[in-house]
Parts: sequence; C-alpha cells; structure tokens
Amino acid sequence: MAKIQFDIKYKPQIESGEYRVETQAGCPVRIVCWDMACEFPILGLVLLNDEKAEEMAVGFTNEGTNLLGEPLYDKLFIVTPEEELTEFEMAIHRRLNLMNGENLSATELLEETKGMAAELLALAREELFANDTVLKEYAQVSREQGKAEALKDLPRWEKWGNGACGNGIGFPLAIVKRGLNGYKLVDALGIQGEQYIMLSDLEKLPGFKED
Repeated sequence: MAKIQFDIKYKPQIESGEYRVETQAGCPVRIVCWDMACEFPILGLVLLNDEKAEEMAVGFTNEGTNLLGEPLYDKLFIVTPEEELTEFEMAIHRRLNLMNGENLSATELLEETKGMAAELLALAREELFANDTVLKEYAQVSREQGKAEALKDLPRWEKWGNGACGNGIGFPLAIVKRGLNGYKLVDALGIQGEQYIMLSDLEKLPGFKED
C-alpha cells in the first residue's frame, strides 16, 4: 500500500473503489459530493469512531484540505494498492506529476516513475564507477585512516637508550627480545639498543579492561 497526497484528478479511481481516502490521522473518509457550491466543494464523511460508526461531515478543497484545524480531519490522503515508493522514486514522481501534460492515469504515472527511477539509478551507478580512480583513492584513504586509528594506542617495540631502570623488587616490568634466545621477562632495563615492551603498555590492548 502507498499513501499519497489527495488530488481531485484521482476521482475515477476513488469512485471505482480502486483507491481509498483517509485523513492524515488515518480516519476513513467517504466522499459523498464532489461539487458543492462553496469554497470547499468536496463533502467527506469522516469516520471518527469505528465501533460506534460515528461520522462527521467535513468540507474539503480539491486538494483535500480544510480550515478547521482539527488534526483528525485536517487533510485528506489517498491509499493506493501500489507498493510504497522510495524517496528517490517519490522525488521523480513529484516531478512527473508536475509535468504530466499527457494526463497519465495514477497507475501509469507510478509505472513511469519506477521505470525512470531504475534508469536514472543505473546511469548514476555507471557514471560513478566509471571513474574508478576516485573510488580507489577514497578506499585507500579510508583504509589508511582505519589502520592508523586501530594502531595508535597499541604497544610498540622500543629500543633502549643509555642508563638503566628497574623496580628493585624483582617483579617483571618489561619483555625484551634477546636475539636467538627469544623473549624474556625482566625486572630491569639497561642494555643499549635492546628491544623491549613495557608490561604496563599491554593494558592498552583491546579487551584488557572489558568485562
């Protein structure tokens, strides 16, 4: 089902029962007169209470509006059996509606809308992907940004400079790489050029502080 703005040009579909009419709030409306001699020529019976079958007579313009200001029946809409249009298709539908010099029926207009939307989308995709250099550059930048964001807080191997450090109580404070001997936990650092990672930096690894 699709809900579109009311327009008197849909009178044949409404009278045939193909289209239903309701208010903006969803109250069903029976149109009993189309040409009253007044500012609001369309007389609609708005169903306010379905259980009690209470209807209220309200006058509307050919565009489906009135000046009563009551939210339950301030504006009319048409409910069609067609599937709901996407925003892109609705934009095209509005343009076609304005340019409808051929007086297409509502069904023909919707079919034309969907056909044009599909054609324009295909052309847009073709134009976009034809310039793959731009897409590749964008993807490369995105990957680099994502990689930098992921790595910025991770522990890194450092090289020890001059001097020495230690905790003096024998508790490991770093992991060092000792050539062919592999890796070792140490409680002091002092070998110039030795590669190390402080154990406290491991707290930056993902999941360390998660429950």
